Amino acid sequence: MGRLITIGIILTAILGLSLGGLNYARGLRDEFEAETLRGQAACRQKDAAALEKTAAELQSLWEKREGFLSFYVHHDDLDRLEMGLVSLSAHIENESFENAFSALEQLRFQASHIYQRELPGWNNLF
Repeated sequence: MGRLITIGIILTAILGLSLGGLNYARGLRDEFEAETLRGQAACRQKDAAALEKTAAELQSLWEKREGFLSFYVHHDDLDRLEMGLVSLSAHIENESFENAFSALEQLRFQASHIYQRELPGWNNLF
């Protein structure tokens, strides 16, 4: 009987941590999507100040979430997202709005990809 209780506690902890990680990844995706859409609107209007503000906000969001994500997300995915932020900053510095628009799209895709990889499903198991 004691073993069943222990197993139940362990399984509950694993499920709780999995759902917490999934929720955390969803938060990253949602925040990045909102900011990248704002940044893409700034690109269309060629508003460098608004684009710089978006890049700073994305960097802040990333710094806030990176530490926890690094415990359970593939580091290649995290590196791609971080490189996308560096690329975005370079495009803003050069006032290359078309390339900044593309970098924002890649950031949005990468944040969504991280979330998709955390979803339970057959394609994520094998």
